[in-house]
Amino acid sequence: MNDLEIKQRYFPVSMVKAYASRIYGKISKNAWHNWRSWANVPKGAMLVTFDQFCFIAAIATLRTQHPRRELSRSEVQQIANSLDLQTSIAAVIEFMDNSGTIAGSDAIKALQIRGKRVSLRSLYRKIPAFSLHKFYSIEYLEKLLA
Repeated sequence: MNDLEIKQRYFPVSMVKAYASRIYGKISKNAWHNWRSWANVPKGAMLVTFDQFCFIAAIATLRTQHPRRELSRSEVQQIANSLDLQTSIAAVIEFMDNSGTIAGSDAIKALQIRGKRVSLRSLYRKIPAFSLHKFYSIEYLEKLLA
């Protein structure tokens, strides 16, 4: 998968929070709300862009290094745009793609690549408690849809 494809995708907030938690540790509700606000993620949004993903990861990185210092938006943006951070995030995304674990939001596309034509409606109907924001094994989805 090339960089352009990754930058055009949307990612579940749960994946972004899990990645940020790996960097920072436990994130309080207030901190998470503030980080999402800083990254311009709309309230209640369950999917974020690659740029928002990088911005939140940059906040987590800076908060780890400087827990008490006030952060400037330009400082966070500089780290979010750094090649190192974007490469590590892309590597995690590619690992998730190659491991057969996908977000529910990518399920239709992943199943189409494997030759299964399915609609979002049928995913909700045939898979118990299906959600766009959960992670699934492709084999599990294929088994349930067979």
